[in-house]
Amino acid sequence: MPRTHHKTATAAQSDDTGDPLGPVLKTYRPQLGSAVFAIAITVALGGGLLGYAISIGKATLVSLLVGGFGLVLCLVGGYLLFVNLANLGRRLDLHKRGIRFSQFGFRKQMRWKEIVNIDVERREVEAFGIMRSVTTSDDEYSPEAATSNTSWEIAIESARGQTIVLGEIFMRIVPDPPQLIANLRKGAKLTKEMQQHAGY
Repeated sequence: MPRTHHKTATAAQSDDTGDPLGPVLKTYRPQLGSAVFAIAITVALGGGLLGYAISIGKATLVSLLVGGFGLVLCLVGGYLLFVNLANLGRRLDLHKRGIRFSQFGFRKQMRWKEIVNIDVERREVEAFGIMRSVTTSDDEYSPEAATSNTSWEIAIESARGQTIVLGEIFMRIVPDPPQLIANLRKGAKLTKEMQQHAGY
């Protein structure tokens, strides 16, 4: 019996890792290595096409199409660079016993049992010429597939009145927002029906 108790205590200590939230299960942060590589290729290709179009010397259908496509690639590369630079100081860690969000030297953390509400806002932007249509929904599992025009914002509230906001810029680096939301609700043992019943 004493030997069994000793093994259990050792396992508990190794699981704790010295962090009150326990070991990290999943981390969301900018992947600078792969991002820089993708941005460099995109900008280089776009710049090459744009340079080729300019070198033609006259406006033809081919030069306009090639130049336009090159310009789009340069803009995409610039946007990717902006998103990654804007998120350099941001990081979300999902732990065994809670979550921690770091932002430019400041940290907020919550235990799973403290979370009482997870508010999701999904926005779809459609362009019709110079007109734009914005549709807002709280349903992350909308039948419409998420596109590059889909943006997300998540607000996580604790019983102590603390709030962690994962804004649109940060959510751009999350590869699968619905899966993140599902993991958050699973960890906090919350469902949308429970939140609505509680008045959230």
